[in-house]
Amino acid sequence: VVMANLNSKKQVVLGGPTADILQAHDALKVKKYTVVKLPVSAAFHTPLVGHAQKPFAKAIRSVKFNKPQIPVYSNATAKAYPATAKTIQKQLESHILNSVRFREEIENIHQDGGRIFIEFGPKNVLTKLVDNILSGEEYTAVALNENPKKDSDRLLREAMVKLCVIGLPLQKFDPFALPSQVAPVKKSAMNVSLNGTNYVSEKTRQEFENTMNNGFQVSSPVASISSSGSVPVFSTSTGTSSPVSGTSGLQTATGNQQLFDASLKLKTEPAKQRPA
Repeated sequence: VVMANLNSKKQVVLGGPTADILQAHDALKVKKYTVVKLPVSAAFHTPLVGHAQKPFAKAIRSVKFNKPQIPVYSNATAKAYPATAKTIQKQLESHILNSVRFREEIENIHQDGGRIFIEFGPKNVLTKLVDNILSGEEYTAVALNENPKKDSDRLLREAMVKLCVIGLPLQKFDPFALPSQVAPVKKSAMNVSLNGTNYVSEKTRQEFENTMNNGFQVSSPVASISSSGSVPVFSTSTGTSSPVSGTSGLQTATGNQQLFDASLKLKTEPAKQRPA
């Protein structure tokens, strides 16, 4: 009798001759273990299927193997298969003689970063094993058809929803789904489109605030006065300047209006005559 499967922290599978297995069954029942006879055709993953190993290995050698694109774990070694195709092929030749180390395999996948476990096929036996193995750890285990008595199509859709909720980018998994129709959104008159024109810089905002607090006073730039008593006036349309004598104003872009600052007082001095 050998351990054919090491499935979880609480479950193993024994394999061997029928008489020996029945004897082990009774002994374990006496010790209050839960024991279930498995309806299998042979003692797989034990030396008792050695007669099938050679034809199995021959069939394996007839298949072309490629380098795996993603890590694939072996339940015989509980580790990822090697990166070379020949090594994988050689390893699989004796696969049916080795015990299934499912518990170690799941633990190694989790240790290597695996967090989502999806069970394909009927029932949820493997999902429950993962729950037992990774109890207390961070993981998600989902069975696609967990109950054979329920609608399998509905169960598949529910499983897909669970996987979408945890973040898997699943799309168009139902080829028969009708295209979703989104009702047109009516444009409201109260909607205001926000863009760059609504932006007010901090400098402009500060100028607005200063204007509100200084009694709406507008100050004009003070020009320097030449010794002749004339004030240089700048034209904004041409970018040129010209002196205006006896006035205290600034010429506008049109050249026909002047802004006077009552607070500006011009003081002129008579020009000094040069000695003869």
